[in-house]
Order: sequence, then C-alpha cells, then structure tokens
Amino acid sequence: MNLTEQKAYQWLRNHGASEESIIFQPHTSPDFLTDIGNFEVKSTQGKTIMVCENQLPLLAAKEKTTFLVYTKNSVEPLVLTSQELQERFKISIAKNDPDKNRGLITIPIAIQRNLKLQKGDTLIWSIENEHVEVRKK
Repeated sequence: MNLTEQKAYQWLRNHGASEESIIFQPHTSPDFLTDIGNFEVKSTQGKTIMVCENQLPLLAAKEKTTFLVYTKNSVEPLVLTSQELQERFKISIAKNDPDKNRGLITIPIAIQRNLKLQKGDTLIWSIENEHVEVRKK
C-alpha cells in the first residue's frame, strides 16, 4: 500500500468499516471493498485526477463507487461521487503507448455527463485531435 492508500485505509476504519470487511485490491478497481461501500483512492496533480483506461467505468453515473481524493498535503480526503469528481477535477487518462515503448502517455479529456459511460463500454480517442468516442457494449 502506498501512503495515500494507507491514509484511505485509516479513514475507512475511522468511518465505520470493520477491519475484517476491508478488502484491498492493489491492481483492480475499486481499490477497497468494504461493508460500508466500494472506494477508489485518488491523488490530485493540481486540478487533475489521473485514471487508467480500466477505471473509466467507475466514472459512469450509475456506478456506486465513492472516490476518496487526497491533495498533496491532506490528511482527510474529499469524499466524492463520480459526478462530483468530474465536476471538480479535470480527468486525464493514462494509456500504454505501444508505438513508443515508453510507459504511459497521458491524454487529457473532459468526461462529460452526456457520454453516459457504462461497464463494458469502450472509450476510443485520437491523440492527434483529442477526439473522444464511446462504443457501447
């Protein structure tokens, strides 16, 4: 667990999640499954939140995951729904770049509520003109 995830774990314990109910998923989203809900932990980079491609379904309005957002020096998180997260922060997507063999590239996009992302949908983008398209499942 990184430092931000450790803060989130302690926050969950302090807000009613029983220790035995907390399941930490370091390589899956959401990060924490508990008896009080599902939680994705995010750190801000200024006014930007970074998400991986496989985390995009969490941004769907009907998704029940709560976001615990930590700023650089915060002890307590902002506790946000998907919609609140999208209204308060710029969302950037980290995607593997197979052509350059250099880790991750970041594609900034504004996730609009009218995209209506759902589990199983595929988000397609063009790096050249930042065009965004959603393919329904």
